[in-house]
Amino acid sequence: MIGAGKRSPITAKIQKKFFEVVNGKVKKNKAWLANVADKKSTSRKSAAVKSTSGEKKA
Repeated sequence: MIGAGKRSPITAKIQKKFFEVVNGKVKKNKAWLANVADKKSTSRKSAAVKSTSGEKKA
């Protein structure tokens, strides 16, 4: 166990911000998100995502 076994106030703020970003509540970071449950995409090939280097990843 590290410390008292509880989140510190700083950890709580980081965690809160993380969940706001990944849940699309931070407008300036919405471009970072990709919907992985896209119902229009039926095949693995069409659901492939390009990485930042331009390579396709399934």
